[in-house]
Amino acid sequence: MSRGALEVRLPYLDTQFLEAAMNIHPVNKMVAAHGIKKGIIREAFRGYLPDSVLGLQKAPFSDGVGDSWVDALKDHAEATVSDAELLGAAKRFPVGTPKNKEAYVYREMFDERFGSEQATATRSRRALSGG
Repeated sequence: MSRGALEVRLPYLDTQFLEAAMNIHPVNKMVAAHGIKKGIIREAFRGYLPDSVLGLQKAPFSDGVGDSWVDALKDHAEATVSDAELLGAAKRFPVGTPKNKEAYVYREMFDERFGSEQATATRSRRALSGG
């Protein structure tokens, strides 16, 4: 799975898990019901995990590794994609047009590797445009 950059989340493929999850009333799955994201899961693990762990908020990946690599990617995109290229993005990439220079760089890399219309069609417009 990791070779294809897929994140495996097997519990969500388990039919018993799916049945249990689908039988929970939608209101009980909402943040308002527990005052915290994923509150129902946190409650399920109360007594098994320390409260200090149960109270942790979900954070973006970059929070765990630092922001310098994110800034480096943005700086690279700013240095390699001209304003003129970004303005012409809709002509070059009519489907899923990149909305910023960072998305433009990723779209260029995608098209270099998988450039066919069929490959582009397999990706969502949002994923291609960085939106």
